[in-house]
Amino acid sequence: MPFSYFDGLSRKNKRIYAASDGVASVPLPKEALTALAAKVRRLHGALGAATQQGTQEAAREIARVVAEALSVPTPRVRVHPVRPRGAYGELHGLYTRWEDGRARIEVWMRTAVNEQPVAFRTFLRTLAHELVHHLDYELLDLGDSFHTEGFFRRESSLTNQLLAATPPSGKRRAPRDEPPPGETREEKLARLRARLGAPVVPPEERSARARKPEERPARAPKRRRAKVSSRQLALEFDATP
Repeated sequence: MPFSYFDGLSRKNKRIYAASDGVASVPLPKEALTALAAKVRRLHGALGAATQQGTQEAAREIARVVAEALSVPTPRVRVHPVRPRGAYGELHGLYTRWEDGRARIEVWMRTAVNEQPVAFRTFLRTLAHELVHHLDYELLDLGDSFHTEGFFRRESSLTNQLLAATPPSGKRRAPRDEPPPGETREEKLARLRARLGAPVVPPEERSARARKPEERPARAPKRRRAKVSSRQLALEFDATP
């Protein structure tokens, strides 16, 4: 089903919209996925270390490998620090294309609220989003790039391939201990408490504790966060030429 803005498009743009909606994936060659693994790992490390130069270099390498694998021109990639913020929210990424075919992708690596590095998956998906805009022109030759259901499927397709190219680096979950046959409910609770490091309380003591009211510490007063004037932010943003 087309998005709500479809009805306001011209006949030509409706054809572009329909063509975009009909393409659901952007398959990358196996060789490209192998080459992308190190690039995505590098991006993960640079973003985690909050280094703008390293993040930009890794993002440029990912864009280059994707473009070369699909035989399209490589767009220029720039990574900025803090996201611009206005009445519309935070700007995550931007794709700019000139009439002579030059293209530029811009991605922001820090949130506007607390200026912390954005989550790795969020940054990678934003980069993939802007790359899909680029591919709409260069690979699919659509003449324009609209946000269609097909567009977002291609974004997910590219993002998932980039994530799959790199094995997860987080800690593996410890294997669960199998319950012994014939285990009673009390034995199961004791085993779970032992695994979690909680003390094992006999049933009779638990019932006694339940009958005895416990004194609860007084709650600390809630801290109110100072409100940031969205008007000031909007004015500062609008004042930029």
